[in-house]
Amino acid sequence: MTAVGFLAFLSSCTITSGSIVPASHYVYPNSNVTPLGQTSATFSKFSILFPPKFTGEDSEMLFNQALSRYPGADVVLDYKTDTKITMFPIFITLWKMDIVVTGTAAKMEVGKQDIGKGK
Repeated sequence: MTAVGFLAFLSSCTITSGSIVPASHYVYPNSNVTPLGQTSATFSKFSILFPPKFTGEDSEMLFNQALSRYPGADVVLDYKTDTKITMFPIFITLWKMDIVVTGTAAKMEVGKQDIGKGK
């Protein structure tokens, strides 16, 4: 029976995807944005029978984790999201989802930009 379980584990299937987005939050046009440094955060979720769902609370937690690495950070710029979903057909279907966000943490000061008056 152990050999059957091992073979089922080896027959797992993985789906990967990714995307690049300019900013994690709205950046006001008249704001000063100061980059603080590279940041990243990882989120993992498991599910049985059906693939796990990524909710709004999960997204908020992921970005808060990335922002917490730099005190005063308000936004993640030019971030990349990589998603990997793996299915393990072991007796019942077990799913694992991993999401990794990497980008630049930045501080945003709203209303401080000199936009030039009547030049």
